[in-house]
Amino acid sequence: MVLFHVFAIRNIQLEMLDRIRIHIGVIVHRGVSWIILPIFIALSFAFFLTPALAKKAETASPDTPTIRQALGKSLDTLLADQKSDSEKNYLKQYAIDKAYANFAQYVGPYRAFLPPVFAFGLFLLLWGLGFIVYPLIIWVTMLLFWLMKQMDVVRVEEVDVKAERILL
Repeated sequence: MVLFHVFAIRNIQLEMLDRIRIHIGVIVHRGVSWIILPIFIALSFAFFLTPALAKKAETASPDTPTIRQALGKSLDTLLADQKSDSEKNYLKQYAIDKAYANFAQYVGPYRAFLPPVFAFGLFLLLWGLGFIVYPLIIWVTMLLFWLMKQMDVVRVEEVDVKAERILL
């Protein structure tokens, strides 16, 4: 994580050296992704590797409302021709238990690998939402820089700069 921050600082310093005019948004844009990347990685793995979530995954059962509702709606249409409600409820419960047992049997050998896979999926989701996060960070940074300029905490000076040029 520290390595990413060092890389971001170096990118920002290089961007400041290559500028003739200072535009804080462009300067920050070059380094912000290297600061946000380790934060996204840490958030995704911290969320999926917490003991509370692992305990909840171990005790998951077909009695959760989400599974019961999802399977219940589709089973209601299939069992519409059943005569008694008790028979319908029994068949629904049997189908839900059987579906969950089949799913648990199929996923069982891979259960240990699911948290890292889900963590990587969350990271990709967060990285994809970066198009919202990056402009917000840049705008807040530009606002803070403007406020610091107004309060004379930061001063921008014009200086003569030697420039390189290619001769052909």
